[in-house]
Amino acid sequence: MEIRSLKYFVAVATQESFRKAAANLHISQSALSQQIAKLEKRAGGQLLLRNAKQTTVTDLGKMLLPQAKKIIAEANYTHQIIQQAAVGQAGSLRLSFVYSAAFSVLPSVVASIQEILPDVELDFVEAITDTQIKKIHEGEFDLAIVRENFPSSDLLHIPLLMEPLMLVIHKDNPLADKSSVYMSDLAQESIMISPRESAMGLYDQVSSLCHRGGFQLRPSLTAVQFPTLVGLVAAQRGVTILPSSMSVLQVPKVEYIPIEDEGTISTLSLIVRRDRINRPGLQGIIAKLSNT
Repeated sequence: MEIRSLKYFVAVATQESFRKAAANLHISQSALSQQIAKLEKRAGGQLLLRNAKQTTVTDLGKMLLPQAKKIIAEANYTHQIIQQAAVGQAGSLRLSFVYSAAFSVLPSVVASIQEILPDVELDFVEAITDTQIKKIHEGEFDLAIVRENFPSSDLLHIPLLMEPLMLVIHKDNPLADKSSVYMSDLAQESIMISPRESAMGLYDQVSSLCHRGGFQLRPSLTAVQFPTLVGLVAAQRGVTILPSSMSVLQVPKVEYIPIEDEGTISTLSLIVRRDRINRPGLQGIIAKLSNT
């Protein structure tokens, strides 16, 4: 299959419109339709269903779409490497990270990258862990900083930081007078947390801690961003449990208290696809971060 045809297919599937895709690709709709028809013939079935209002992706198309994105990303990456070798430029590197990494490991990771590749152009993207892993698999990100270690045979995980979880609580709460707490102390508290779909590792870890503390996690409120949770604590809407690096968010009347239970360690890791670890530039970065 031609890369061009795959690019055309991804454009239509993503935008759900031949007209919009053709305009963005700067080709005519008829030429785009011809290319898609050729691709469908090679694929052995219909990839897109087109009507007057919308274009939808067939089941066969849904199977091809992630692979097409991966192939296009690989082709772009290879082209970039060839250009770098030809003109001696460092090119760009796509680094994604979870929000909380910005307060802890992100500066050191960026410093290491710039030391190894001083002329690299870094593209930064903040994203939740699930999204990062998906886009690492598809080749859209080169490196990603994720929270918790999700085993995958085709991904290399480099632990960057192991930090304890802490209770975030309003200073007027009686528990705020304690130097540390146990999860069992929180059985009657309104616990707020990020929704599982945006922070699966942290959610499951807190849920497990609650279970071992003798009660079930039933979030009173959910919020995607950690600063929002801290703000809600300040508003006395409940308590939350966050990685200790988030204690840099010093909000009036909010206290951060250590949790004594076992199993409170949260890990930030750098991930990269194993089939890329020997590529120019990435080797040195991986070696340096593996030894820090």
